[in-house]
Amino acid sequence: MDRTTLLRLEETGIDLKELFERCLGNENLACRLLLKFVSDTNYDALCEALKANDVERAIAAAHALKGMCGNLSMKRLQGLFETVLALLRKNDLAGARECCGKADAVYSETRLALTTTLGQAE
Repeated sequence: MDRTTLLRLEETGIDLKELFERCLGNENLACRLLLKFVSDTNYDALCEALKANDVERAIAAAHALKGMCGNLSMKRLQGLFETVLALLRKNDLAGARECCGKADAVYSETRLALTTTLGQAE
């Protein structure tokens, strides 16, 4: 990855140093894993579950997102999805929806940065 790509991805809250360590320095593996995030459907599932007031489905999607973002060192998104998950576990749908509203901008920015710097998902 060139310096511009690294800076753009770090701006979205990805801790690339940590991610590269997780991938044992394999930059190609890190890129492939980041692009898997782009094609993941858990965010759409979370939004749909919140619209349908389906707490169990929303918890499952939020938990998957929290874990995926943690594994990919996406610190900003991981923190937001941790909050969403905690609110859902308290059955606070209004709070979870509000937090998801905040997460939406970060999620969209991250996906855009990944696709514009790394290419399209497979």
